[in-house]
Amino acid sequence: MKDFMSIRMDYVFALLVSFGFLGTAAVAAPGELGAGLSVGQKVERVSGALQKIQGTLKFTLKRLNRARDNKDIIQVNCVNDKLTGIKGFLKIAERAQKGLAEAQREGDKSLVQHEFAKVMLIRDRIENLKLQVEGCIGEISQYTGNRELTVAVDPDIRSDDPTATEAVPTFDALNIVRPPAVTGSE
Repeated sequence: MKDFMSIRMDYVFALLVSFGFLGTAAVAAPGELGAGLSVGQKVERVSGALQKIQGTLKFTLKRLNRARDNKDIIQVNCVNDKLTGIKGFLKIAERAQKGLAEAQREGDKSLVQHEFAKVMLIRDRIENLKLQVEGCIGEISQYTGNRELTVAVDPDIRSDDPTATEAVPTFDALNIVRPPAVTGSE
């Protein structure tokens, strides 16, 4: 029997999938993931996926420290954004692993498949986030082109400063004298 927390996490997972945060059209449907695998193989693959996710978390933390050492706030913010997603997905995957173990004890194959698919989709999304972290702080984010600036001034451009002259009004103001006050407030 599912407790309230695992039911709530299923809804969170469904929302993440529906808003496109998990998986893409190229990813297999949850029912197709692990179709020919036994329950024991699914448990092993989930454990391997969690180790891979935890490795990605460590990798991201190292990248965050590198960004902090570089004192680059843009890189720090970018990596922090990805790190928040990785931590959230890791929590969901850990709960799914517990749900998978419970489903295995109860012999509920459909729940085993559901929890397995959830972890596999999260693993794929975490890999995508890892690539985004590389984009935040890797060589891609640094400009390595020509750093020399060459300025060429066209000789046809006027040399005087047009803003230095005094502005001459085109016409005189129409109302030079302010009219007398009509109300007693002044």
